[in-house]
Amino acid sequence: MKKLILILLLSATGASAFAQLHITTSVREDYLWSEEKNEWIFDTQNKNEATFFDFNKDMTMFKHTTPTMTSSYLIKSEVTMDKEKKKYEFDVMSDVGNKYHAIIDVTNNNIRFVGTSSDGGSFMVRHQIKRIW
Repeated sequence: MKKLILILLLSATGASAFAQLHITTSVREDYLWSEEKNEWIFDTQNKNEATFFDFNKDMTMFKHTTPTMTSSYLIKSEVTMDKEKKKYEFDVMSDVGNKYHAIIDVTNNNIRFVGTSSDGGSFMVRHQIKRIW
């Protein structure tokens, strides 16, 4: 039993030693793009969805853990940053092949993912940032 606990502790420590950026979130909101109004239209909200984003040290991939699943994402473009606005943007592809444009907006306290639905419309998932370290 002591060996199992030691192995679990070393595994957890080793995994976190390679990560550079961690983000926890507390609220998820979904939006749909309105071509007619030329703006994002609020769709749904989940105030109790705590999630975790763990980026590797090279900012080439991250894992997103929700209460029901864990997904992996490859960062497919250079991470661009606006130091003045504290905003980072990049393109990602999920482990099942879905593509998104991601925005970490520190000033506005959110991380957003913009994608295209199967009907060709645009959608956005916005997570409210609880903590970044």
